[in-house]
Amino acid sequence: MTRVAAEADSDKRGRGVGGQVQQPVSNQRWCSDVFLILCWSGEVLSVAFAIDCHDREVFAWTASPRSLTGADIRTLMDKALWARFGEAALKAPHVRW
Repeated sequence: MTRVAAEADSDKRGRGVGGQVQQPVSNQRWCSDVFLILCWSGEVLSVAFAIDCHDREVFAWTASPRSLTGADIRTLMDKALWARFGEAALKAPHVRW
C-alpha cells in the first residue's frame, strides 16, 4: 500500500511515470541500478548497469573493486549512449533515464 502511494506521489513531482515503467518500444526510457558482489577473498565488487525498460536488455555496465563514484556513473551513461547509438550518440533522441 505504501509503495502505491509513493508512486502516486511521484506524479505530483513532475516525473510523469504514472506507475508505468515498461515502454512500448526501445530507447524511450532506460534505468540503472547498482549492486555489490561479495567475493570469497573478502573483497567487494561494485557493479552498475543500464537497462532498457522495453525489452529489459542490459546494454552497458561498469564494475570496480571500490565504491562507484559519480564519475563512474556518468561514464556508464556515456557507454550506454555509445552502445545503443554508436557515432550517432551525439545526436541521439531524447531518452528518459
